[in-house]
Amino acid sequence: MLRRDHVAGGAVVVAGLAVLAVSGDYPFGTLASPGAGMLPVLIVVLILVFAAAIFLRAA
Repeated sequence: MLRRDHVAGGAVVVAGLAVLAVSGDYPFGTLASPGAGMLPVLIVVLILVFAAAIFLRAA
């Protein structure tokens, strides 16, 4: 059964993967010297984790 949580979680995962693909243009850097691309990647990874949890727990 497809629920609204499945659709919302799946849409956020797709959008997060698109943002992750685009943010690869910025330099990531290292933990000692972070670049401009580190914060978007960290935020998108957290969003993907929570969206996947919503998608999987929707049942």
